[in-house]
Amino acid sequence: MNVFLNYLKNGKTFLITTGLFLIFSLFSLLIIGTSSTPLFNKVIHHTWMNIFFSNLTFMGDSFFIILMSVFIILYLQKIRLGLKLLLGLLLTTFFVQLLNQIFIYDFFDFYIESGQYLFVNQSKANEALRTVISSHTAIVFTWATILSIKLKQIKYQRLFFFLAIFVSFSRLYLAPHQYFHLITGAGVGLLSGLLVYLLQINFITSLKKSARLLKLNSEISDRYTNFQIR
Repeated sequence: MNVFLNYLKNGKTFLITTGLFLIFSLFSLLIIGTSSTPLFNKVIHHTWMNIFFSNLTFMGDSFFIILMSVFIILYLQKIRLGLKLLLGLLLTTFFVQLLNQIFIYDFFDFYIESGQYLFVNQSKANEALRTVISSHTAIVFTWATILSIKLKQIKYQRLFFFLAIFVSFSRLYLAPHQYFHLITGAGVGLLSGLLVYLLQINFITSLKKSARLLKLNSEISDRYTNFQIR
């Protein structure tokens, strides 16, 4: 538990800011209602805004976190960090599918969120409403949480938070998501990022226990062998 608390201290700026954002957002929902959608996605879609948000929202795509993990593992030689990001993606995907199966679908239907719905028909765009969560928001908050705890520096934590917020609101512009979808996505992303470190602690603890047991068994075996020889 002390190790996990140290992790929380490392990323406290990001974690506290995200926590305040979630609290403020939940309070806002009590006022505007869970089914309300801000006017952000109803503004005039200028070409430059379409290009900007279409590229920005890619930071919440599964392919982006995979590319980031490969770069970190192969180029930066940070294997453990890269594996953390991949594990975070798996956990986020699991939670996104689980929430949709529980609250939306009557039978199993794998949910895949399109990057943008600007240039498709309305029936296709309505698919974004058949969910309780924005997966792009969940993914960007997952890798932002993991990197914030790892890098520790306040300037990076602030950068990751604002990137996560901008990517989240790009979903209101590019897809007809509701504000509620962003909140659930941010919550799931934060949870997945923290869960990665919890699993790491348990895994390392298990390895250490196994190593101690192997060492103990080896010592007992050596003592028994020496006793037999004598």
